[in-house]
Amino acid sequence: MPLLQLVRHAESANNALYNEIISECGGAAAVASDPSLQRRVDEEEARRRSSDPPLSARGLEQAARVGEHLAGENLDCASTLLVCSPMRRALLTAAPIARGLKGAGVANLRVECHAQYFEAGGCHEGGRALPGRTFQQICGDHPLDFDAAECFPSPDRGWYSAAGAPESDAQPRAERMCLWITERLAALPDTGRVIMVGHGAFMARLLARLVGLPCAGAAALFVHANTGVSTLRLVRRKGSFLVLGLNQTPHLTPQLLTGAHPAEDGWAAALRAPAWVVRRYGPEAVGCY
Repeated sequence: MPLLQLVRHAESANNALYNEIISECGGAAAVASDPSLQRRVDEEEARRRSSDPPLSARGLEQAARVGEHLAGENLDCASTLLVCSPMRRALLTAAPIARGLKGAGVANLRVECHAQYFEAGGCHEGGRALPGRTFQQICGDHPLDFDAAECFPSPDRGWYSAAGAPESDAQPRAERMCLWITERLAALPDTGRVIMVGHGAFMARLLARLVGLPCAGAAALFVHANTGVSTLRLVRRKGSFLVLGLNQTPHLTPQLLTGAHPAEDGWAAALRAPAWVVRRYGPEAVGCY
């Protein structure tokens, strides 16, 4: 049964900025208990954020570690497909993964950039949509030897084309990506593997669709730390997925673990844990289950 591994990108400059602003406003507990402070944080983050940020210094270390971790897994895969989002933070996370896999002598490695595997909010800055980079610009900026580009609109256009509100296309996009992933996995041998480097909010929607759950509320169920890995297997005879692990971070020390708590980064800040999670694990365990 082919293996699917979904990897959230390492800590971005925007993730680090959000945490910095929360600290400036008195800390996570103060912000969580005061709606006016939360509005202040959101407004300040919107003013200072980048539309397509690189990784933070801590994020670069996380990316190196997840690359070593995935390369060191003794899976004996007949072929591996590495797919990444066109956004900088995912590309910079995918690069050490590709290096690690090549260094480990992984057989039949193929690397692709998928223009539709971007974060739920798209590419926006100061309230306006930006086009993103072309595939040629991405190839020139990042040390990834791509074998193919998927779903880029044209050679001279960027990957992002906004239509409506920033997150309005996230659910139908998750549906399309679910079909695409299933088709790619079905074409692989039983010992094949697909690794997809993407983004927390969109990964949550995608995971929900892969396991047959509605997208609504998915973000509260599938919180991922930066470089957290969720692993599934395609069960061919049923056309369904078996979940082997969610948000696994054995490659990270406690000091490197970020994005695992709802108050820690932008997309997760508004999440509320399901009641059963709070009862079983307590409020501090959100995102770690």
